[in-house]
Order: sequence, then C-alpha cells, then structure tokens
Amino acid sequence: LQAPALDAEARAVLEAATRNTAVVAAESSSAVDLRKVAAVYMVYGTAEWTARRFEPGLAWLERARTTFQQIAATAPQDRTARRDVAVVAGRIGLVHMRGTGRYEEGLVHYRQAYDTLDALAREVPGNAEVQRARVYSRASVGQLLVLLRRPAEALRELEPELAQLDAWRRADAADAIAPLALGAVLNLVGEARLQRGEYEAALARFDEAARYLGPELADGVADFRVLRAQ
Repeated sequence: LQAPALDAEARAVLEAATRNTAVVAAESSSAVDLRKVAAVYMVYGTAEWTARRFEPGLAWLERARTTFQQIAATAPQDRTARRDVAVVAGRIGLVHMRGTGRYEEGLVHYRQAYDTLDALAREVPGNAEVQRARVYSRASVGQLLVLLRRPAEALRELEPELAQLDAWRRADAADAIAPLALGAVLNLVGEARLQRGEYEAALARFDEAARYLGPELADGVADFRVLRAQ
C-alpha cells in the first residue's frame, strides 16, 4: 500500500506500524501505541476513499479495525476500544454505501457497528455521545435497507428512532444537527413507504422531512418530486 502524504510524525508512526502490528504490540507496554497506529490507519483510509480510491481505502480501514480489535480483545472492559471498533466498522460501511455500491457488504459492517454501540449504550445510558452514535448507526442500517429495496426491514430500523431524534431536536434549539438528522430519517421513512406503495403515508413523511431539511434538499430526492407531481 502506498500512503498519502502526511506530516513527519504520522509517517514515522505508520512506518513503525507497517513492520507488523504484532511487533509494535510486543514493543509496547500499553495499548497507547497501538491506538496511535490504528488512528493513522484510519486517517490514511479516509484520505484514500474520499479521493475515490476505494479499495486502498478499505485496505487501510481493515488494518485499523484489526488493530482496534486487538486492543479490545486484550481489554474486554475497555469501552473506548469497543467504540473504536464500531467506528471503523461504520466507516467501512460508509465506503460501501457511498463509494463501492456494495450495499450488502455495507449493511454487514453497519450492523456490526450498531450492535456494538447498542450494547455500549445499554451499559452507559448517560453517555450522550454513545447514544447518538447508536441512533445514527441504526439509521445507516435503515438507509442501506432502503437502497437494497427492503422497505419492511428498513422501517423496523428507522421508525423506532424518530421519537428520540425529535426529542433531541426539541431539547436544544441551538443544535443544528438534530433537525437535519430527524429530517433525513423522515425522508428515508418516506422512501420506504413509497417502495411499499403506501403513497399517502410516504407523502406525509416527505412533508415532515421538508420542514427540517428545507424544500431545496427534499426536492433533490427523485421519489419526492414524483410524489409531489401526483
């Protein structure tokens, strides 16, 4: 693998890592060095896939996942390590969803991310970051199911999270992300309803989505425009 250009410190970490992850682990007395290695792999993987070099990007991300899994295996109670494994799984799922178009593979990875985050959310119910990550990863599972035209399954993933997304929107008027997240999920629910031929229900959800996404964004969805024209 040829790495994209990074600063000297990051490159030094990478060069140490590419000798062999096991060697790096053996030289370290803690998981700190391995986390640095995995973080560099993540940076490289993200740089590659955003440049539309999907396969090299996936290879780096798989290295990151293997490294984070190694940390998690040696410290099962380390919630940060488990979260990191979920983050990488989600990143791999994202590459397949937005890059390779291999939606089934993306679904497998996003389900892995969701399962891990769901377990963490139950362990630390007061951790807002984990709670949001759990909901967003489940929404990504739903999005992939919509892309795969499996609307009944998609609705089972998406609709249970609408109340929580709306609660976050109501809780903080300064939160610019919560309304967009709610609108995006409402839009996906509308698409799933449309795939099922439930036109009135789809239109209602699209109308709700437009309140949060704005008509410009909502009208960018082809199915929304078709439904509006009926």
